[in-house]
Amino acid sequence: AAALYGKTGTLNYATGPIYYTTDGSDPILAPTSAIPGTPRPFVLDNNACEVVLPTAAATTGETDAALKNWKDWDFNGATANPVWKTGLNGVGFDNAITAPAVNYYPFINIYMRSAGTFPAGATPIPPVIYGPPDMFATAPTINYGCYIRLPFTLTAADLTGVTGLRIFGRVDDGFVAWINGVRISDSNAPVSIVWNTGATGLQPGSDNDVLTYKEFATYSVPAAIAALRVGTNVLAIRGLQSGTGSSDFMQRFRFDGDVGGTPATPGGVSPVAQVYSGPLTINSSVTIRARQVDTATGEATPLTEATFVVDTVPASASNLVVSEIMYNTTAPTAAEVTAGHNDQNMFEYLEVMNIGSTSVDMGGVNFSNAFTFNWPASDPNLRVLPPGGRAVVVGDVAAFNFRYAPAPGVKIAGVMGGNLSNGGERVVLTGPGGTIKDFTYSDDPPWPVAADGGGFSLVLNHPASNPDHNSARSWRSSLEVNGTPGTVAGPTGPTGSAAAALTDTDLDGMVDLVEYATGSLLNDGSSHHWPATGTVSAIVPPSLVAQDFLTYSYSRSRSADGFTFEPEVSSALTGWQPLSTLFTFISQTNNPDGTATHTWRSTQPAASLPARIFLQVRVGITAP
Repeated sequence: AAALYGKTGTLNYATGPIYYTTDGSDPILAPTSAIPGTPRPFVLDNNACEVVLPTAAATTGETDAALKNWKDWDFNGATANPVWKTGLNGVGFDNAITAPAVNYYPFINIYMRSAGTFPAGATPIPPVIYGPPDMFATAPTINYGCYIRLPFTLTAADLTGVTGLRIFGRVDDGFVAWINGVRISDSNAPVSIVWNTGATGLQPGSDNDVLTYKEFATYSVPAAIAALRVGTNVLAIRGLQSGTGSSDFMQRFRFDGDVGGTPATPGGVSPVAQVYSGPLTINSSVTIRARQVDTATGEATPLTEATFVVDTVPASASNLVVSEIMYNTTAPTAAEVTAGHNDQNMFEYLEVMNIGSTSVDMGGVNFSNAFTFNWPASDPNLRVLPPGGRAVVVGDVAAFNFRYAPAPGVKIAGVMGGNLSNGGERVVLTGPGGTIKDFTYSDDPPWPVAADGGGFSLVLNHPASNPDHNSARSWRSSLEVNGTPGTVAGPTGPTGSAAAALTDTDLDGMVDLVEYATGSLLNDGSSHHWPATGTVSAIVPPSLVAQDFLTYSYSRSRSADGFTFEPEVSSALTGWQPLSTLFTFISQTNNPDGTATHTWRSTQPAASLPARIFLQVRVGITAP
């Protein structure tokens, strides 16, 4: 047994076709109900009107010179036989207006008899007199009704989301209605209509039904909606009378559409579904969803799906990094609060990046400690991270989109379970093979303090080098407020040959590559950021008194990525050692020119250092 949208039954699995999709959608669509739109009048009470009275089978006026049918929108009644007459909405006659009879004349604009046939006291006199011939005259011109056309014009906006059609009429005695040839409503009418067909009965309220517009039931609405068009349309009416001896006749209509809604859908096989006919060749990562439909009953099996990843490698410590963290955001703005995003934690995000040369399968990747998150495995667009690709885990999707307005293509993997601590905490990223990254960020120096509530994010320096995430030196604050979630944080350096990068364009003694990495101008000899030394007084345990320590500072551009900065120390300009052998990294301070000053302090008081030491910072660049 299986169920399709609440219906159960036994399925013949052997004979039913299998439908599948490769875009993540369901191959069998559920029926949906219409969401009503806003009523909009199509045919008005004072609408233009065309009318003809057929007098014989050969002279009905049903076709024009171009052989167009009278129910078609492009019919020309001026070339028909007989010629159609024009006026305003409201066709009829009334021979008896003395009480208790109902007076139809306030509703008649085209009088279907000849002048001089008005009863005494008839007012107002209709502006258009049709007869002769007169409706319901003596043989051989006896008829039981007339043909009426009510043309109307629609715009593209009128046709947007049409979900329903409604017809209202002042009717005596019956009618049939068509929209551009599609029959949509009738009253007191047989199924088959010819030129002299009459009504099959009277309206329930008899003549009193003419006093107000009455809504009549509609049918074939989807087909009628499909027949509507931008430009000219027509509501065609076959007015019906119940007998030739009747004293009155009335046909006046309004026609409305429900616009701006969502039409009902019948459900069934999706237009993008394919029929399974044999083994599939899969050339790229894809999620396949499938159902089998029973041949006899049309019922479908429960949905089956599987995601296939192609040409990928598992996520690991060598190919995946955490490349950006927004952990202490600015408070929500008034506009954000109005939009319902009233908690600053909603704007947090963490970005991961594939630094490998092969697409990474993110299946089995998850975060823990700081927050929880299991990477979605069913969507191949999220499950596969291409080389250089980035994806973000966010505090709230709507808030993220509202504040950061990410560019198309930015991958939002999902929502954090919990939030990031404003004071720093441990982040653990694991995959199928174990730990990928395990580090603790901080809001204290030497970590970039601008990321602590100032609106800047933590950005991983040179992510392609897979730096130590636990080192404050591996991070900088973003150049721009709000960071760059899901996109590259900055350019990777000057283009061109290695020789060009080592050229000193402005002859200031600093080669172009170093100027670019440190944030100075390549074409301005007065613009350069040379390293500097100094002293600082500090109490460093175990000492209890302040002492002078040597400092070493250099600039680093916050808008350039792909660079390595390796400060070094030597006592004889040879045998250079990492600066960390004699110094400790103490701070990075943002500057107004888009750079950050990195400062190191000697681990020993200045008086205890060797008599002579040399300091330098080695700047390198590699492919991102």
